[in-house]
Amino acid sequence: MNLTAVQSRAIRIVDQGLTVLEKNWGRGTKPEAVYSMAAVLRDLLIHGSFSRAWGLVWEPGNRSKITVVAPDLRALVPEGRDDAVVFAQTAGFAVPGMHLWMPVGLSDARPLHLSRIRSEGDRPQESTVNANQERRGVVGDKFSLKLEGAIMSGLIDQESVPLAPASCYTRYTLQQFLASPCLIHHGKLFTRRALVASFANNLGPAHIDWDGNSSEYNMLTNNEWLEITGRSPALYEVLSIGQILSRSMSAKLFHERVAELGLGPLR
Repeated sequence: MNLTAVQSRAIRIVDQGLTVLEKNWGRGTKPEAVYSMAAVLRDLLIHGSFSRAWGLVWEPGNRSKITVVAPDLRALVPEGRDDAVVFAQTAGFAVPGMHLWMPVGLSDARPLHLSRIRSEGDRPQESTVNANQERRGVVGDKFSLKLEGAIMSGLIDQESVPLAPASCYTRYTLQQFLASPCLIHHGKLFTRRALVASFANNLGPAHIDWDGNSSEYNMLTNNEWLEITGRSPALYEVLSIGQILSRSMSAKLFHERVAELGLGPLR
């Protein structure tokens, strides 16, 4: 392929960005890593760097669309019901036999609904999570949840997740993924595009909100209702988005293609 030096360098930067997220946003990720690298995710997704690089490395006849497999909030909260929700998000837990737990709190009694779907070939079992595995704590309106042996839902094997029937997961194109809802805060819906941009612009290294007076800042930092593994909901959701992108089959194909092209190291 006839790539210019500028294009080759940009492609390698994107390749490195995906690698950085995959290596640093895994199990046991510290909040500091999410805050400091949120701008990388913003550049890949919101600024369109991944899409541009993807278009450059493939010949037009061999170019497919970038896809990811991710939780679908609309599987739990139908359109038109957002105003009845105090809080909801797609990021949750994956445990053996259960691929997803998505918390949803309704405005009337604020119950917590945990959704689960089957793993390949497995039947959902009530004993998968029992009193010895699940620990819940409620203080006022705040809910915390820990599951022993669980992993973040963003770390699942996307190619083995069943997408039908009645699955809470969907295969999205990149544009569909960005436009899809991922979080509801007091009836206001946030798409994955909006959340990543807002998080990086307010809490990331490029921009820092020093006043914290906006409702947007409150949404990003609020953990008074739900706390997952000690992280605020917005941070956990951004982390999940980065995990899903960097571990997608499209990201793997991109890494392989960049290696095939033999692009030189960054200098």
